[in-house]
Amino acid sequence: MTRIATAATEQYLALIDHYLELERPEAAEKLTEAFEQAVRRIDASPQAGRSFPAAYDTFVWPGVRWLKVHRYWFSYTSDEEPVIFNILLGSG
Repeated sequence: MTRIATAATEQYLALIDHYLELERPEAAEKLTEAFEQAVRRIDASPQAGRSFPAAYDTFVWPGVRWLKVHRYWFSYTSDEEPVIFNILLGSG
């Protein structure tokens, strides 16, 4: 089962607050959907992610995978018990 690091939880909640402050509830819903989908996909196949997000090939780290859902990139450890530790907002 995929766990969520404290930093990723804080990023998620900050983005939700940001969208709600901008009166963009649809963006908050889309982020929630992306987050839930990322967890399901990582649970199903932790090795399926990429080694770096899109054109950011400097973000390659041993044991780290990246998964894009909607416009968000989720970084996570690719061990037996994956941990999502970062959420990046990518381009549309």
